Amino acid sequence: MISLSDIAGIFLILSLFWLVRVLAKKENENIFKALILLLFFLAVFLYLNQSDSNKLTISDIKSNFFPGKTIEIKYRIVQGVANRNEFVKYVFAKPYPTLSVKMDKSGSYFNIVNPESVNRVLRYLDLPEVKEGVPELSSITGSAYDVSQFRWDKYPRGILILEKTLCRSGDSLTMSHCILVITIKMRY
Repeated sequence: MISLSDIAGIFLILSLFWLVRVLAKKENENIFKALILLLFFLAVFLYLNQSDSNKLTISDIKSNFFPGKTIEIKYRIVQGVANRNEFVKYVFAKPYPTLSVKMDKSGSYFNIVNPESVNRVLRYLDLPEVKEGVPELSSITGSAYDVSQFRWDKYPRGILILEKTLCRSGDSLTMSHCILVITIKMRY
């Protein structure tokens, strides 16, 4: 994902090239414009690198300015104890929430690269968000039992495990990845 700081750096370099071109061709009427543009992008670049905004991506800005339609998620909560560990399961019903995944280079596993589709569901459930994407669990463990599962070990409330499935998108014949179950194994 390209960040705002990267974009500002690209525009800074382009404005520097423009200023050099204006000076080389001795276009005196454009020197002031090129210098102002260069200083503007330099200020933006420095600001983004000094603040927490340098981590913002284009998709973050898009979701802030153009939020998606409000989602309605049907789910039930299952609480229990397994192996002396408490857990909470959020079991979703149709229509399942969609999940954005990307196939890895080997073509064998799916990875969650951008966690926004997971965070949208976590926000709906009033749960803490995840900070980064993760690979499919079976790519780490090598176990066929872990296919279609993703795990965040550093989740604030414990270990978050997400199980995905394939679902049909609306009335069309296209299939997409969807979230079937989110399990949180509590940590004390």
